[in-house]
Order: sequence, then C-alpha cells, then structure tokens
Amino acid sequence: MKKTENSRIWIIVGVVVFIVLLFLWLSEAISVGDTDVNATEAIAYFSNIA
Repeated sequence: MKKTENSRIWIIVGVVVFIVLLFLWLSEAISVGDTDVNATEAIAYFSNIA
C-alpha cells in the first residue's frame, strides 16, 4: 500500500511540474510573439481534408 501511495505522489508532482513548465513556455512564447502556431491555416487545412 505504501508503494502505491508513493507512486501517486510522484505522478502528481510530475504533472504539476509539467503544467508549470508548459505555462512558463507559453507565457514566454506569447510575450515574444513566437508561438510557431498558425491556427487559421491549420483549421483551413484540416477542414478541407474531409
């Protein structure tokens, strides 16, 4: 039982760290203006496939 509890704690810690890093990366990308994502072209591309 102790091992399962330990694993759950580490998974939660990893997810929290991942979310914090993702937030920092997106904040930096948005502030610099370099997100490398062009959503309008992606939507147009995927809507024309079907």
